[in-house]
Amino acid sequence: ANYGSALYCVSSATSEFNFITIASSTLRPGPAIYKGGSGTTTIKNTIVASYTVNSSRNGGTLNMDYDLFYKSPTFNSNDVNNPVVVGSHNVSGTNPLFVNPAGGDYRLQVGSPAYAKGIAIAGVNTDLDGKPRANPPSIGAYEGSPFDLSLANLVLSKGTLSPVFTSTVKIYTAQVANSVQSITITPTASVVTATLKVNGQSVASGAASQPIAVAVGSNLITITV
Repeated sequence: ANYGSALYCVSSATSEFNFITIASSTLRPGPAIYKGGSGTTTIKNTIVASYTVNSSRNGGTLNMDYDLFYKSPTFNSNDVNNPVVVGSHNVSGTNPLFVNPAGGDYRLQVGSPAYAKGIAIAGVNTDLDGKPRANPPSIGAYEGSPFDLSLANLVLSKGTLSPVFTSTVKIYTAQVANSVQSITITPTASVVTATLKVNGQSVASGAASQPIAVAVGSNLITITV
């Protein structure tokens, strides 16, 4: 289609659209946003994802800032002297990390790059779910959440942690028999994509570390998230 699949604006008035998520689970042809006629249209705090053409201008002025563009790289204009005005606060080419786009859930995962990248709009205090907007707010129809990087679990192949694991405790001890020459540690992060290291060696969340040699006496083992 030559016209906006999601937003079609040919008004001669000044208009502004905020906190919209325009996304498809598969790549779609044609522009997501179309601006024609005269007047000025401004798009802010909006995610455009999986459209071959992000936006198309055929008249008037189209301003886009504080937006996130993913798999939507192209901005078209019928007049090279009046292109789509793309501001300096946009996030481009970055996956917004939707919860389940194939299932139609376009809420944001924890740590989405859309989090806190928008600009506050007077009178807009909640998202589509009624969740309070942060300041600065997330881009898109739904408010996001920051990373809460911590350990969610910690398991030893030998010995028992003392005290019992909780995410708020940072120092543990464990005892093993003198005959034990090495142990593995399985750390699990609160965010699956977090980088974990055991004694400086990278370990995937929920996976066992390489065997760690232990000697009789104290052995310091560090885990970082």
